[in-house]
Amino acid sequence: MHDPDTLLDLINYGRHYRISTILAARRPAEAADIMRHATANATTIIVFATREPRDRDFIARYVDSAIDVVNIPRFKVVEIGQPYLETLGLSDYICLDNSI
Repeated sequence: MHDPDTLLDLINYGRHYRISTILAARRPAEAADIMRHATANATTIIVFATREPRDRDFIARYVDSAIDVVNIPRFKVVEIGQPYLETLGLSDYICLDNSI
């Protein structure tokens, strides 16, 4: 079990200490309190396909409405914000057609 206050401190203040974080949520709508802090501080958001309506609604608040998160191809992602995956050599996984 994680301590939510410590995680929120890391998300909100880690940049002051040059601490980078990578966060993942299988169900972002269920972690909305933490995810809101994460998206507010994010330079890059990576979105995988999702079909769950609550998760799609949550994601839609933070990404371009033209992105159809249901139809992102398998093993592909949509990258929003500052490009990051290419710097890791993972550009093959980026779905370049953001309108899907």
